[in-house]
Amino acid sequence: MDGIQVYDLLLCAALLGSAWTALFGRGPFAATVFFIAYGLLLSLVWVQLGASDVALAEASVGAGLTGALMLGAVRLYEDDPVLHQTKLHGWRSRLVGLLASILVGVLGWTLWELRLVNKGLLPLVESHMAVSGTSHPVTAVLLNFRAFDTWLELGVLLLAALSAIIVDRINRESLPLPPAYPLHPHIAVIARTMLPLLIVIGGIMLWFGARSPGGAFQAGALIGAAGIFLQLAGQKYFPAASSLAFRATLALGFGTFIVVAVITFAAGGRILEYPIPWAGTYILVMEIAATLSIALTLNILYAITSKVEAPVS
Repeated sequence: MDGIQVYDLLLCAALLGSAWTALFGRGPFAATVFFIAYGLLLSLVWVQLGASDVALAEASVGAGLTGALMLGAVRLYEDDPVLHQTKLHGWRSRLVGLLASILVGVLGWTLWELRLVNKGLLPLVESHMAVSGTSHPVTAVLLNFRAFDTWLELGVLLLAALSAIIVDRINRESLPLPPAYPLHPHIAVIARTMLPLLIVIGGIMLWFGARSPGGAFQAGALIGAAGIFLQLAGQKYFPAASSLAFRATLALGFGTFIVVAVITFAAGGRILEYPIPWAGTYILVMEIAATLSIALTLNILYAITSKVEAPVS
């Protein structure tokens, strides 16, 4: 057994251990910490499988920002006596267990069927790269060959942001404000240090996504993380939710796909079937728009689930 095999075995053991502890550990805080660790370990698994794009998305969105959202939710949960005492009992807990078991069965059956697939769609994708407008197969699939999927994903993010805003407004009108949490002054120093770095790396991830691992979701997560650092530092940089700039940025990604779909259809082609000379331009514009919308959406979700105040002096 060589070193790589030993590393893979240790990685699998750590992955299963963190997953088990996240599901059955003591307390929501410990479960959330192990969930974040699980996400980081899973990103290493994707690297071992050669899926660098998925690894970047898992590390930035699955572990990083999702972990931050969950930590904020846990803090509010522990301070709410009503939620803290609420648990599933009787048929509700059995129903949740049954649905989870069905989901595990469906995923297991899908993976078993996929064992029969050798090269999958890779030869088909490679044979059409010349007309895709990009040199990276993942970007070609997400923004050209299967652009409908990405369009729907942005629609889901838009609905999530709008739902969070509506629920937050209802809670502000009917429930008392959650307690404020003073922050350590060193957080402002860390935010000022990390902010330009995250924005620059996010821009690099966006620009090079057309020919290497990266793209809108990874770039949006990094730029969104920069905004979250500003929130942690107590900076009130959000425009009003009723402002035109806020609404336009939030809907920019989904709306850009609608505009491109209308243009391609009006030009006599199929929806989201780009003319070959303009394919690269369409993809770049759609990725920039998606990046901005993703970054704002992640900041909205964090701002609502984690109420923070300016740093203490």
